[in-house]
Amino acid sequence: MSTSASQTHRPPKKPLFTRFLDGVEYLGNLLPHPITLFAIFCVGILVLSGIAGYFEVSVMDPRPEGAPGRAADGVIQVVSLLNGEGLRLIVTNLVTNFTGFAPLGTVLVAMLGVAIAEHSGLLSAAMRGLVWALLSAWLL
Repeated sequence: MSTSASQTHRPPKKPLFTRFLDGVEYLGNLLPHPITLFAIFCVGILVLSGIAGYFEVSVMDPRPEGAPGRAADGVIQVVSLLNGEGLRLIVTNLVTNFTGFAPLGTVLVAMLGVAIAEHSGLLSAAMRGLVWALLSAWLL
């Protein structure tokens, strides 16, 4: 028996950009959950600070003399976060770090507003109204 042309027909080859995006999607799906990534990065920073603190790594501060926050000797030294002093530094500066990061306040307020709008049903009602208005405009 001979094979017919329909049995050997292959689907058309995907364009290069589509194959690239498929690869990006595949690699993205291999990543763990964002919370897990955050925890991994936090532990990584702790370990790296411990290693750099053990070897007493330091660098020259590139800011000009007299700049706010610049050390008197112009040297930035690594502080290990794996000892008591480092843990105390983390805990005492936690609130200042969060409140001092300007975009965080805007993002938190926006997330709170969206959460309230979603829970109250405002978003679903707005979407229904938008779809209804578009459909009625298209039908007329």
